[in-house]
Amino acid sequence: MTKPIEIGNKFGRLTVETPPERRNGGANYVGTVCVCGTKRYIALADLLRGKQRSCGCMAREVSYLLRQFDEHGQPKYGALVEYRAWSNAKQKIENPRSVSYARNGGRGIKVCDEWGGDFPAFFADMGACPAGFSLVRLNPDADFSKDNCRWSKSKRGQVYEFRGERRTASGWSTILAIPIKIVLDQLEDGLSVAQIYDNFQAQLSEVAA
Repeated sequence: MTKPIEIGNKFGRLTVETPPERRNGGANYVGTVCVCGTKRYIALADLLRGKQRSCGCMAREVSYLLRQFDEHGQPKYGALVEYRAWSNAKQKIENPRSVSYARNGGRGIKVCDEWGGDFPAFFADMGACPAGFSLVRLNPDADFSKDNCRWSKSKRGQVYEFRGERRTASGWSTILAIPIKIVLDQLEDGLSVAQIYDNFQAQLSEVAA
């Protein structure tokens, strides 16, 4: 069986340095090192579910960036990829002239209240966009929100084969009962659906042990 966690595995900015061990009331934790050099023990479940992607340095970087202004007193974030992603999402929801409006705002999709008029809130929730990635909704029938959005380089419409069947990432997520965030993360890392399924079953066994 494939090991669920190995030293050297990467989760966002974090790299695993130690095998899982029981801490804090029995939960499994692993020792990690962040790209900034900070070392922390992180709950295994938080890593696997994508809840912990850095030691906290990303939030500090976002806070610094949002305090920067140009010579005219305008916030510098207006030229950011992340700002364009937020603005495009709002256009899909609010602008009937947008080519995407019918599939979004026209059928009741919304931008969550926290993000509606507040780009800094969006940036704080989503973090920096990796090069070559774009904003996607995990459930295309749900709103733009922290729980339903992620940065992704996967093509959502791409079809993947497993057990003689061909389905999209979302389709396999539903059928195999694997969170779509995990499916997309591992597809982006080059894994097949079969490998993703085996890894997830092994991870469940480790968490339950």
